[in-house]
Amino acid sequence: MELGTIYDLIGMRKEALAAYNQVLALPDYRNLHEGAKKLRSQDYDQTQANIFRLNLEGRRLARQGKFAEAENSFQTVFKHFPGNDQTTYCMSEMYYLKGDYQKAENILQNLARKGPKEPKWLAGAIYVNLGKVYQARKRNDAAKKMYEKALDTKYIVSDDRNTAKQALREIQKDKG
Repeated sequence: MELGTIYDLIGMRKEALAAYNQVLALPDYRNLHEGAKKLRSQDYDQTQANIFRLNLEGRRLARQGKFAEAENSFQTVFKHFPGNDQTTYCMSEMYYLKGDYQKAENILQNLARKGPKEPKWLAGAIYVNLGKVYQARKRNDAAKKMYEKALDTKYIVSDDRNTAKQALREIQKDKG
């Protein structure tokens, strides 16, 4: 199921459909058949997948600490897809990694107010990253609220769910 979702994210719809069909060929576990059927039949947005794929280079560069190159990469994506929320989110990640928490916070708060609907994973990710920013700034009460909000979103990817749950445990441990 997760493999199919990843394929959808990076624009490999045919492979995603094959993965969903594999899920359906197996015995149903945790109601995954229903999820696979839904993902198989949902409207697919190739543009969102293209944006995701184009942002990968900038995200890689940011994780390597090559912030100027990362920013240039994101600006290239903006030239093709002006003002898109995914690349804006990726810029906030870059600022977080750079230690510019105020810039990251401002971008994420603006995105949260905007309430993007697509891609689906973005809403949960925004709140998780706001939580990380608040935690880095020693604002654990605000971080806790953001992690809880992330877990309450309709769609949250497993990595973000795990990050939020782990962070909430750490915050609780620090209080105790």
